[in-house]
Amino acid sequence: MQKVLGKWIQRYFSNEEALLLTAILLAAGVVIFYLGGALVPVFASLILAFMMQGGVNRLERAGLGRMFAVTLVFLGFVGFLTAFLLIVMPIAWQQSVNLFNELPRMVIEVQNLLLLLPEKYPDMVSETQIRQLFGLAAAEVSQFGQWLVSFSLSSVTGVMTLLIYLVLVPILVFFFLKDSDTLV
Repeated sequence: MQKVLGKWIQRYFSNEEALLLTAILLAAGVVIFYLGGALVPVFASLILAFMMQGGVNRLERAGLGRMFAVTLVFLGFVGFLTAFLLIVMPIAWQQSVNLFNELPRMVIEVQNLLLLLPEKYPDMVSETQIRQLFGLAAAEVSQFGQWLVSFSLSSVTGVMTLLIYLVLVPILVFFFLKDSDTLV
């Protein structure tokens, strides 16, 4: 066993480059493990900049200068982000509000339909079973409401973090696009 392990170590770690790569990967893993939460906007920005780099390259091949190409692609990104925040998010919010407004009426309709079951199928369902079902559902809804209130109070920091990311990520994307040649 010792001989096999020794051969494996000599085979893969006798090369200085392999040893250096292993050390760099371990150090990067440790940094990501301990600072991953703080580096989320940087990673997100790197991914977005990488995805937009193709557009910058295509505009450069079309004859535009690098800075002009970066500016056009970045303005497209900011326009898309702004349209998402100003058009899609309000519609989704309004739909959520409509759902919560209609939910009591929908629950009453379901309750009325379920109360008809004992009349139509007295052998299969009794009225006490339906009442027990309503009691369980009310308890679950109450528990969900308590969870929702505690979640909303604890998510204030998450909302603040999201607002910071909405400012920080586009700035980082711009500089990663602008200075990608220097960074590489």
